[in-house]
Amino acid sequence: MLCVLCAASKPPQAPGFIAEIDDRGGNENEILSQLRDCRQRRFRVLFKLRDERRGQPDLVQHTGYTPSPYGSAESYGSADPYGGSTPYGSPAPYGGSPYGAPSAGAAPVGQLKTNRGLLKLILLNFLTLGIYGLVVMSNISSDINLIAGRYDGRKTMHYCLVLFIFSWLTLGIYPVIWTHQLCSRIGNELRRRGIAYDFDASTFWLWGVLGSLIVVGPFIYTHKLLKAMNLLAANYNIRG
Repeated sequence: MLCVLCAASKPPQAPGFIAEIDDRGGNENEILSQLRDCRQRRFRVLFKLRDERRGQPDLVQHTGYTPSPYGSAESYGSADPYGGSTPYGSPAPYGGSPYGAPSAGAAPVGQLKTNRGLLKLILLNFLTLGIYGLVVMSNISSDINLIAGRYDGRKTMHYCLVLFIFSWLTLGIYPVIWTHQLCSRIGNELRRRGIAYDFDASTFWLWGVLGSLIVVGPFIYTHKLLKAMNLLAANYNIRG
């Protein structure tokens, strides 16, 4: 009788025992899944801290790319031998500009003359039979291109071409136009550089043309022209 009772009591316990085992197995799987999630989150935090320390973007968040824990993360710029990166468009080292673009306020190409004077011009022009005057005006036409060319994008024709070619072709008209444009360009560059000196195209017409009626006008114009170029040359020698 006792054996029969024991045999009858065992079958109902089997399903509960199996369910308990299944519950334990399910809990273990859940625990393992949580551990894996925790480990993945820990790696993401470590990668993020490493990238922030190196100044790199969060590659995991923005690109979905998970860097290897055994190597440096790939960057979108050129590799740096010290572990960093140089992204495209970043300033070049040693104060240079990217892709060879000229920087503002570059150093002067050379030192320009600042000792032009009216008395010196008159005496040397007389002793050299007019050659020194050609040299002075040729230098002025070259210097203004060097000083103002990269700012206004213009180019003044060389004085010798104006005098010996275009003056004959235009019956003396083009030298007047050339001088007007030269004086206007000098005046604009004086104002752009903040040099307080009164000189522009009106100076040429007032003293160089109309002033010839009182004889001394052309000399006053020449003096102002030479002084304006001396001021521009001195400023260029310092600022470029």
